Amino acid sequence: MVWSFACVPFGLLLLVPAIDTPDGEYNPDWAMVKHNDESLYLDRETKSTRDFRRLRTSEADKVRSGQKHFGRLAIPFSVVVGAEEV
Repeated sequence: MVWSFACVPFGLLLLVPAIDTPDGEYNPDWAMVKHNDESLYLDRETKSTRDFRRLRTSEADKVRSGQKHFGRLAIPFSVVVGAEEV
């Protein structure tokens, strides 16, 4: 049994490529939880706020692009502001 959450560091982009958006590359925070033989893939974007108006416009747009990208892949996506929300 393995339980883990991993934030992909910027330098590891060779293994997890960035997502191209109209505002530049978006590097998502990824997570994988594995319990026995079952795996759950999800994306949790960590920000200081869920209020996109308080983020830089380009950053908010990149997160919106990530939401659309993972939605099309049926991978749950949400913005979190603390570890307890992961």
